Amino acid sequence: VQNDIKAVLLQVQEQLDTKGLDTPKEIKAQVEKALQQIDFYQLSSYAAQSNKTHLPFNWDNNEDCDVEFKQNKTKDSFSCRISLSLKNHGDINVMLLLDDKNNININMNIQKDEFKTKLQDNMQIIRAGINDIGLSLQSLNIMSLKDEKNKSYEEKAYSDNIQNNFGVDIKA
Repeated sequence: VQNDIKAVLLQVQEQLDTKGLDTPKEIKAQVEKALQQIDFYQLSSYAAQSNKTHLPFNWDNNEDCDVEFKQNKTKDSFSCRISLSLKNHGDINVMLLLDDKNNININMNIQKDEFKTKLQDNMQIIRAGINDIGLSLQSLNIMSLKDEKNKSYEEKAYSDNIQNNFGVDIKA
């Protein structure tokens, strides 16, 4: 617990408040903001019965990133949703589904066509890398995020229900 980032931030906040140091308001504000983000992601994880976190990478190209892990209802598979917002490559949403037999399905929605094309051109390298780490790639779909945003309300609702795996697949 001592190495937990929230515990460390709470200790820093307490020291800033009790020692009466002439600490710049920006530092106090940043500590408070970090604690609020941690609280938000903890609450979000609890509400979704998953493990969701914001990854504040100190990475020049990264604008925002969060990751959510969830054990699926069947208890024999896990899903991971990764949302990236990159300065050079735009928004990237990745959904990974891993079962207990090391089979993995990957769906990627890419905002910028140049990056999508680059991934598609290197598909064999990606597949080989996944297989090299002991995973059996079942599917790898690279789609345009623009297409996803242009879907009608009904199309989005149907695709959302498919991803939620309600156990019922009815098409009308």
